Amino acid sequence: MDRTDALRLFTQQALTIWTIESVFYGCYAVLFGIAVSIFLRRQKLPIRAPRWYPWALVILFVLSTIVTIADLVSNALEFYEGFELGGISKSMTTQDMQILDLKLGFITKIGYLLANIVGDSILIHRCYVVWSSSWTVIIAPIVISITSNCIGFAAIIMTIVIAFGGLQRSQILSLTGHADKMLFAFMSLNVINNVLLTGLIAGKIWSIMNAVDKIMSQNQRGPKLGKRYQPTVALVLESGVLYPISVLIFEILSRRVSPIPSLYQVMTQLAGIAPTLIIVRVGLGVSVNSVNDSVTSLRNASESGSRSRLATVNIADNVESLMAGSKEKF
Repeated sequence: MDRTDALRLFTQQALTIWTIESVFYGCYAVLFGIAVSIFLRRQKLPIRAPRWYPWALVILFVLSTIVTIADLVSNALEFYEGFELGGISKSMTTQDMQILDLKLGFITKIGYLLANIVGDSILIHRCYVVWSSSWTVIIAPIVISITSNCIGFAAIIMTIVIAFGGLQRSQILSLTGHADKMLFAFMSLNVINNVLLTGLIAGKIWSIMNAVDKIMSQNQRGPKLGKRYQPTVALVLESGVLYPISVLIFEILSRRVSPIPSLYQVMTQLAGIAPTLIIVRVGLGVSVNSVNDSVTSLRNASESGSRSRLATVNIADNVESLMAGSKEKF
């Protein structure tokens, strides 16, 4: 492949990644705005979300923004270098640009790792709430999350040592192999943990839904809840599975396609979008927490609807009586 074909391929890949990155970040920005507006009106909400949820939302969005900006600047540096345009500024040398590119790469990796930690915390907390504050259910996810994130930090530190440690070629090759294996372990444990959490949350919501259906059917207090909570189960599944699927795709692409642009910015955005969807549901008061909460919510809704229908009937009766009286007088 000559230089022109290589530049053409690089440009096509970069434009594709930039388009995907822009679409995801735009969707994330809209979702974040909705979440902020919900929590600004939280005193009017039927269910109060934990106080640290808004901070988690802000941290995730800030991390995603920093990673997105760092990746855009890094891609700009690669464009300057690929098309031999010199440095971004006249004082920058080729070596300065390479060092800056490495630093931006570490920023994207660390930002992604931090976003992953916050996202895991939100999913684990939701699992804890749905399972009636049972610690035994979340022990395994906590252990896996701590293990995977520690491995990720170790891999990043090892990569920094490779880049700036002044090591010999044999040492660099050895450490690079270890770092790749650690990153693969980190990604694999992430997939396992997120699938586990998604299954636990969705399974418990399904059992709550069935229990509430039986209670409401026995008491004859209205229609079943299946239709009401099926979208919630679907949302939990989609928001939970969205991230591990993206990690799996990232791993396949990184090992099957070469060369491939960095996807850490997209991964960071997805690591923020998935838990934000869940937090929005919690903030709106439409999340499922327990059988008692669901039954109470439905009964309140049914009583409110009954009162509304009763008021409508009374008004209609009054109108009919008035009309009848008027006809008699006439």
